Amino acid sequence: MPEINLVPEETRKSEDLDKLRGKVTLASVAILVLTAVGAIVTLAFFTYFVSQRGALEAKREKASATINQYKSAEELLVVTKDKAAVADKLVQSRVDFLKFYGTLVEIIPQRVSFTTISVGREGVDFSGKAGSSADIAGLVSALTSAKGSEIVSTVVVNSLVADETREYSFSISAQLVE
Repeated sequence: MPEINLVPEETRKSEDLDKLRGKVTLASVAILVLTAVGAIVTLAFFTYFVSQRGALEAKREKASATINQYKSAEELLVVTKDKAAVADKLVQSRVDFLKFYGTLVEIIPQRVSFTTISVGREGVDFSGKAGSSADIAGLVSALTSAKGSEIVSTVVVNSLVADETREYSFSISAQLVE
């Protein structure tokens, strides 16, 4: 049998449209909620990263201050090191007079006396008197000996003069051993 439709067709379309409107409204609300949640999450991340940026900026400032502090200390160390190297070079270029005179006292013959001992960068000059030419030879021999070679090298007799009392005046030059 044929079906009798009691609800007019317009009403059914209207109900279908209402159901569709409800579904669209529900979908719109869901999209709106998802958009709001997305916006809130984005704002939360933005706030978190801004706070992290502030912390990183403070950390960078602290590291920069530390580097600047170390920089001045390092500059001071470099300058000090350079000056210490110059001072050490200067100290090492000096003559060890204690060793020089100590060794000289040990090796000079008894009848030899010095009137002048001039120590310079180029070497040392001895002037003095001796009782005999053998004493002068003993002095030159002592200066060229193993013990004398510790303080001088290249010993040269510049002058040797005997006076009427047979006392000898001499002048000797030598290079200092460094």
